[in-house]
Amino acid sequence: GAVHRPLLLSEGVHAGLHARDEVLSRQPRGARAGGRVGRGDQHRRSRDAVRLRALAQGKATAPPPLGLELEGGGFHGKGAVIKLDDRTYVALKFNGNFPGNPAQRGLPTIQGTILLCDGDTGSLLAIMDSIEVTLRRTAAATALAAKYLARPTPDTILICGCGEQAPAQLDALLAVLPLRNGLCWDHDGERTKAFARKYRSKSMTAVQNLASAARPADVIVTCTTATEPFLTA
Repeated sequence: GAVHRPLLLSEGVHAGLHARDEVLSRQPRGARAGGRVGRGDQHRRSRDAVRLRALAQGKATAPPPLGLELEGGGFHGKGAVIKLDDRTYVALKFNGNFPGNPAQRGLPTIQGTILLCDGDTGSLLAIMDSIEVTLRRTAAATALAAKYLARPTPDTILICGCGEQAPAQLDALLAVLPLRNGLCWDHDGERTKAFARKYRSKSMTAVQNLASAARPADVIVTCTTATEPFLTA
């Protein structure tokens, strides 16, 4: 029989870029109902916004990101210019990413700020907290990649890592795929169980054996800051 090969997405950041050409060459398909799990309304608009049309059509530019590595974490900065309705906008995001924050200090892993400026005058238009925007944008990029790269009728999703990014990833994928079953895993067993309980209505089930859980999965998402491999082929 055919070999079962799931789609593996690492928080969608790079996968969304690889799906760009596919997005531009196809007409959008209507999202299909996902049986028991339903769909995430919050991402219908955001996933359209990250289709990267402006970038591919030359209406936006995004230079390489800035990275600053520190002990226990680091900072990264990203900027972009986009022209919309004859007006130019510039956005800058500067995030700190410190994985030990929740356990050691009771602080979020990711903290940062987004600046939105008028690209014609240089005026500052908005200062925004970046946590929610980062969560949603990352998840929307995953949804974009999954919509065009996953098998036609994916049934089961496996989420690796049950931290702050996991709910956003789950909602985004339910918005674009007809998923009926969900599996979740985290190195912290209690956090895995808590996530499964919270999203029981979306058919999430906690698993302990990651390798076994990966076998039936059609889509695997890694929502983790792990620096060592934890899932083998």
